Amino acid sequence: VSENPRDAQAFRDLATAHQAEGNTDDAIEALESFVALRPKNVDGLRELAALYLAKTSEAQQEAQIADFRAAYTAPGATIASTIVIDGKPLDPDPISSAVNERLSQAVNAALAEAQSAASKSVEVYRRIAAASPGDPNVQLELAQAAQNAGDSATAIAAYEKFVKIAPDDPTVPEVKRIIKELKSS
Repeated sequence: VSENPRDAQAFRDLATAHQAEGNTDDAIEALESFVALRPKNVDGLRELAALYLAKTSEAQQEAQIADFRAAYTAPGATIASTIVIDGKPLDPDPISSAVNERLSQAVNAALAEAQSAASKSVEVYRRIAAASPGDPNVQLELAQAAQNAGDSATAIAAYEKFVKIAPDDPTVPEVKRIIKELKSS
C-alpha cells in the first residue's frame, strides 16, 4: 500500500488482513481508502458498513462493561446519593466519587464512539443506496441502520422507498407498522 497508494486491491487485501486479526479500526481505515478509489464498489461499501456496525456493537459493549464496572467498584457513590439524613443526601466518599466519575467518562466515551460509528454506517448505506437505487434490500438495510442510529427521518424515507420498490414483499405490513411507529414518536 505504501509503495502503491493507488492500488485499490492492495487496500482491500489490507482490510481483509486487519479483519482477520480483529483490528476493526485499521480494517475500516483500509476499506475507506479502497472505497475512495472505487466509490461505486457495492461489495466494498457493504463490507465497510458491516465494519461500522461491528464497531458500533463493540463500543456499546464497552459502555455496558464500564457501566457494570462502575456499579461494582464504586457502589458507594450510588448508595450514598440514595440515603437522605435530615433532608440532605449523604455525601459519598471521595474515592468512590472519583472512581465513579472516571468510569462514567468511560461509559460516555464508548457511547459517543458507538453513536459515531452508527452514523457512519448510515452514511455508507446511503452511498450503497445511491449506487443501487432499485434494490429494495438496500433500502431496508439503510432504514434499519438509520433507525438504530436514531435517525428517524432517514429511516422513514428508506422504509417508504422500500414499500414503493417492493409493494408485494411479505414484510411490507411490518414495515408499514414501523413507519407509523416512527412517525408517531
